[in-house]
Amino acid sequence: MIDELENKKYLYSKSKLLNSIFIKREKTDNEIKKEKILLNLLLDFYQKAYDKNTKELHYSIFDYDLCGFGYIDNYGYYMINYDNWNYYLVHIYGNNLFEAFSSLAKSILNNKRREYLNKNKKIIKNEYLTRFKDIKNYEIIFNAEYDLNKWNKYYQNEIPRELIDKYNRYVNDNYHLSKINNVLEYNKKIKSFIITNKTKVRSLKNK
Repeated sequence: MIDELENKKYLYSKSKLLNSIFIKREKTDNEIKKEKILLNLLLDFYQKAYDKNTKELHYSIFDYDLCGFGYIDNYGYYMINYDNWNYYLVHIYGNNLFEAFSSLAKSILNNKRREYLNKNKKIIKNEYLTRFKDIKNYEIIFNAEYDLNKWNKYYQNEIPRELIDKYNRYVNDNYHLSKINNVLEYNKKIKSFIITNKTKVRSLKNK
């Protein structure tokens, strides 16, 4: 760990640390190598989920609050987001390449999903109101369904169960069905969320 950064998650925009360590420092060969690995993963994700002809990534494909990411020796992978009041939030992933990749892929998803929703909001809203009669916040289900379908493309229809479970929790923690024993569960075959019984979900997971 870099001593000056220990226990520091928020950095002021004009702080010396932000400039000297994350912006103006010259990268080592190892840092360049590690960042190349991360960039290749992100490019592969974008090509599979969106456009196979994309040759390189630009910041415009990420969510608007992403300010930087990379790898620093004795610190690890990091992602910097603009927070507020000219402060930046630093996410630290150490040597966990997959966590850094997942977070940055999520930033891509957030941006592309918002664009898609803004262009098709009326159609999407009507579709979800038809599918879920008692729905109050259709965007929660849409967000999860959109992301999972993009992850499904990346994993070539072999999406990990842990990822599905993560989005199932997200949806059910934020959206309450009228019948207390029902939950929403992502169905891999039809690539959509369906209303199902809690007992049934538990029995399927135990098999």
